[in-house]
Amino acid sequence: SRLLPAHSWEWAALLELGFLAIFLAPEWPPSTLYPRLLPPPSAVLLLFRWHLFRLLLGAGLSRLADHSPSCWRRLDCAAAHHETQPMPTPLAWLLHGMPARWRAAEAAVSLAALIL
Repeated sequence: SRLLPAHSWEWAALLELGFLAIFLAPEWPPSTLYPRLLPPPSAVLLLFRWHLFRLLLGAGLSRLADHSPSCWRRLDCAAAHHETQPMPTPLAWLLHGMPARWRAAEAAVSLAALIL
């Protein structure tokens, strides 16, 4: 059994976000009576947003890489998603029945949201 998962970047992201979360805590000893009312540091929020941007951009670009399934380049992964998601809902059943062009648009919007 492996001690670390195959995707070691997940551990790096967890450590990075955990380290940033330290700076969200109010200062000690508090300079005001109610330290929870102080706004979080803007630099920390900027770094959290930068991490989210990197994560979403990496997810979008990895779907277009050579090692990823070719359905993302053909824009037909939405059909497989609606069939195999863990707990399909009635909405998923309806979306699975939509025309292929609709599902291609779903995949394109998903990729655009991740990359842009």
